[in-house]
Amino acid sequence: KTNAHLSVDDAYLLYMRSINSQKRTPDALSIASGVLNKLGVEANWLHQGESAAKDRFRAKTQKLAKKISCKHLAALPLISDQRKLKAIKIFYWLLIAVYGTDLHELVSGKIFQLSIEYGLCEESVNG
Repeated sequence: KTNAHLSVDDAYLLYMRSINSQKRTPDALSIASGVLNKLGVEANWLHQGESAAKDRFRAKTQKLAKKISCKHLAALPLISDQRKLKAIKIFYWLLIAVYGTDLHELVSGKIFQLSIEYGLCEESVNG
């Protein structure tokens, strides 16, 4: 597939991959938030400085993790929703940009949440 034939979603993914470095974290967060919202995944928390919102997000992830057994995880289907798969891929590439920040835990948590809700993919293991 050449770049001239990319869908809008694929073009966003390609751009995310190209800016994925810690030096470009603000760019990555800005682009990721807009793209994820277009894919139907709320991601405004990526660039909100409000620690209360981040604490609520952490609590939600921890609560979900406590409910899930290893047996349930092993039985999860593969993800079929292509938009959610693209969202997980964006979060996966974003992990590099946010490494060493408080957002790394949150991005991993979002991969985990999406994987539990929509199914597993190669990137799920990083959540």
